[in-house]
Amino acid sequence: MGIPKIPGKAWPELFGWAFPTAAAVALAIRIGLLSLDANAVNFTGVGIAAGLAIVAALLTRLGPAQGGSKFGIWPAIGSSTVTVLLVAWAFIWPAPIGDDKPSLYFSGTVKVGVSGDIPGWPEFDEELIKWIADEYGIQTEEIRLFQREREEALKDKRVDMVVSSYTATISRTNEVDFAGPYYLDTTGVWGNAEKIKKGIWTKRIPGVANPTVCGVLGTTGNNPMQDFINTQDPKNGGAVADSNYQTTADCLRRLFDPESEVSYAATDWSTLKAYNPNAAVFDANRRHPNIEAGSGSVKDGDPGLAGWRTGDKPQYYGVAIRNDHPATCRDLTRVIRQFVEQTKNPDEGYGHAYSHHLKSLLGPLKTDWHRPNFDALDWGPSGSPICV
Repeated sequence: MGIPKIPGKAWPELFGWAFPTAAAVALAIRIGLLSLDANAVNFTGVGIAAGLAIVAALLTRLGPAQGGSKFGIWPAIGSSTVTVLLVAWAFIWPAPIGDDKPSLYFSGTVKVGVSGDIPGWPEFDEELIKWIADEYGIQTEEIRLFQREREEALKDKRVDMVVSSYTATISRTNEVDFAGPYYLDTTGVWGNAEKIKKGIWTKRIPGVANPTVCGVLGTTGNNPMQDFINTQDPKNGGAVADSNYQTTADCLRRLFDPESEVSYAATDWSTLKAYNPNAAVFDANRRHPNIEAGSGSVKDGDPGLAGWRTGDKPQYYGVAIRNDHPATCRDLTRVIRQFVEQTKNPDEGYGHAYSHHLKSLLGPLKTDWHRPNFDALDWGPSGSPICV
C-alpha cells in the first residue's frame, strides 16, 4: 500500500495556517509549562496562537490559492520558514521562566525571611545572608516572620529564602527545600533552676497555677515538650504545656520572670543561652550526655548533643527555599559549605560570625560541635533532609 496522496487543494491550508499555528501552539505550551505563572502564560500563548490561526486562515481562503489554484512558491517558503523557526524556538528556549537554576532563583532583589528576636542571632544570620548575596550578586530585603509562618511565607512567595535558626527535618521537606546545614545545635526542655529551687511553681498550692512549659508554634521544641508533659501529673502539681507563643523571646522572657508560672521552656540550647548567658538551667528530660543524672544540671556550661535514641535529635539549621528546586538547593549548599569551612576567605564566614556575635553570649567553644562537618554529617535512620 502506497503513501496516500495529499489533495492539491490541501497544501494551501497546511502551509497557509495549519503548520505555523501548530508550531506557535507548541511554543506557547513550552513557555507555559515552564513558567512560574503558567496560567498567565498559557492564556497569552493560546490567545496569540488563536489570533495567528485566524489571520492565516483568512489570508489563505481570501487569497488566489482558493478554488484549487496553485499555492505560490514564495508564500510556501515563507510559511515553512516561520514554522521551522517556531519549532526550533520551542526546543531551544534559552531560559524558561520556571527553570530550576540558581541564576534565575537568585536574581534581582531576593526577599529573606528572618526572625531576629534573640540577641546575637540576627547578626550571625546577616553574615550568612551577606555571604550568599555576594556569591550570587544579588540585593536582599529582610522580611520579619514568626516561626509558624516560615513554610507558608515561602509557598505564597512573600519570601524567597528563610534564614531563621530553621531546623531541617524530613517532615518539613514536604513543604520547602533545605540547603546547608550552617549550624548544629540541640533542643530540649530547660528548667529555670531558681524557680524550681524556690518551689512556688512546683508544689500544689491552692490558688497557685501549675508550672508551665512554654513553646513556640512551628518549632521542633514541641517534640521534647510533649515527651516531658507525658511524665507530668497536673493534679499533683505537675507541669502543663503552652505552645501558643508567637516568638521564642516571649517564651524565654516569661521563663526568667520570677512572677510568671512558666518554669520550663522548650527551645534550642544556643537560643536559650544567647537570650540569658548566665541563666541557671537544667535538662528537664535528663537526656543530654553532659549533665548530672540526678539534678539534670548542665556540666561545664555545655550540654553536648543528645543521643539518636531520644526525641532531642541534633538540630541542623538550614537555609530554606521554595520546594522543588533541587538544582538551586544543591548550589546553595555549596555556597553555605564555603561559609562554614571558610574556604574562600579564612577571615570571614562562620568563624568570624560566631566570634563577633555569639561568642560573648555562648562562650568560647571547648569543642566546636556547633560547626557542621560536611564530611561526617550523621542524620540518623530518617536520612538527610538536605535538597530532597
